[in-house]
Amino acid sequence: MDENNRKQSYEGLYSELYDRAQTLHENNKSRIRRGLIGLIVLPAVLIFIRRLTDSDKVVFLIIWIIGMFLLCAYLIMIEYLDSSVQRTIEDVTNQEAEFDDLLLSKEAIQGRLRGRMSEIRAAREARLQRLEHDDSKDKTPSADGSAPENQNKGGAE
Repeated sequence: MDENNRKQSYEGLYSELYDRAQTLHENNKSRIRRGLIGLIVLPAVLIFIRRLTDSDKVVFLIIWIIGMFLLCAYLIMIEYLDSSVQRTIEDVTNQEAEFDDLLLSKEAIQGRLRGRMSEIRAAREARLQRLEHDDSKDKTPSADGSAPENQNKGGAE
């Protein structure tokens, strides 16, 4: 019962983590969209303001470049965070699969034990049959009618 509670708790935590990661990913997609729109709108706004005010081109060029760098840094940061979260989710998912492969269920362990015991019994029976067969060869009389034990002793006498 305790194992079921732990498993349910683990599954609940995993689903909560996955839901939060998905929500963060969706939010990051909208942030990236806003950043890309900012890359298009900022130059247009700066050009429009410069034409209305007839100001110095260098000041607006510097503001434009700084704004572009800031927007690019923002987009890089968002993409880095999003890829880090996605990598973490993949790692958790892969580790979960590897961990489940390492832990066998009670039935799987019993099945493996039964299979191994059957293999051991079959090997033992085969060895006993081989020994019985070898013993029966040693006890058969030779062609001259004497026992195999006498053949060995006969040459030594």
